[in-house]
Amino acid sequence: MADAAITLDKVLSRQALELINKFPDAADKGIRVGLFQAGQDLRSRGVQLAPYNTGNLKRSITVEPKSPAAIKDKVQVGSNLDYARIQDQGGVITPKRKKYLRFKYKGQWRTVKRVKIPKYKGKGYLTPAFKEVTK
Repeated sequence: MADAAITLDKVLSRQALELINKFPDAADKGIRVGLFQAGQDLRSRGVQLAPYNTGNLKRSITVEPKSPAAIKDKVQVGSNLDYARIQDQGGVITPKRKKYLRFKYKGQWRTVKRVKIPKYKGKGYLTPAFKEVTK
């Protein structure tokens, strides 16, 4: 049974290569549309997994370029928010202009030199979304 699947796959691959060679413009368009759709799928899953407080992070996740026609060889999915990366991958937040960070946490003001956001081990949003979409 496995041999039949391998043979069928080889035949389909050969036929696909022949079509790509015959119709390079159509193949290029198909690849661009496929990349764009993969980017949209990644964005959709990332939005589902993104943490929600105000909704800004979810709304900020975009796919660039915004249309298949503009795609050359890659699609970028991400956010332009400063805190987006740390929400996905963890890291350390330190003050830029002052000696301490000051923020309200659970109704009380806190003053600290740094805050460590642990790596999320599957609880991020774009990293696990990428793993799901590219399975």
